[in-house]
Amino acid sequence: ERAGHLLSKGRVLGAQMCAWLEGQHWLDLARTSNERAEQLAKGVRASANAELVWPVDGNELFALIKHSRIKALRSKGAIFYEWPERFLGSSKHIADDESLVRLVVSFNTSEREVRDFIRLLG
Repeated sequence: ERAGHLLSKGRVLGAQMCAWLEGQHWLDLARTSNERAEQLAKGVRASANAELVWPVDGNELFALIKHSRIKALRSKGAIFYEWPERFLGSSKHIADDESLVRLVVSFNTSEREVRDFIRLLG
């Protein structure tokens, strides 16, 4: 027993893992999240209010977004995090009116949610 967990409860995790691996379900979920990330990246690339910082290689995107758009996105319920500027290094300059943000999609992110985010991004 560690931190209040019993080893005997591990069977619950095992059952979840078996279902996740069965029929390569995990791969289908990964493909879906990667498709949503690419859809979002395409919208960010087309926006005058944002710029992708690095190529997309999974379900996370890092972008520079104008403060006015950050405020508008959050007011409509978008959830994302401002990322420390130190991670940007010297590869890009952050203007006074923008922030580095981390955008994450998952297998559960709908195409509609991505479209709505892109529309609000402008």
